[in-house]
Amino acid sequence: MSVELIDSEGNTFANVVRYDGRNELKIDISGNGIDLGISENFIRLARLKLEPFEDGALLSDARAAQFFC
Repeated sequence: MSVELIDSEGNTFANVVRYDGRNELKIDISGNGIDLGISENFIRLARLKLEPFEDGALLSDARAAQFFC
């Protein structure tokens, strides 16, 4: 499962993906100039919108790994 941050033209700027096997969230930020506050709010929103891991663990307990393009 994932949540994407897109603009009005459909371009994806960031994507948060839930990995159930490792109970991880990963964020891929692919746009230049994304405000830090927007990124933080997007991650917070993704943790709220994505369902808990398959084993019932809450996303708020997940480790987050970041990959910058």
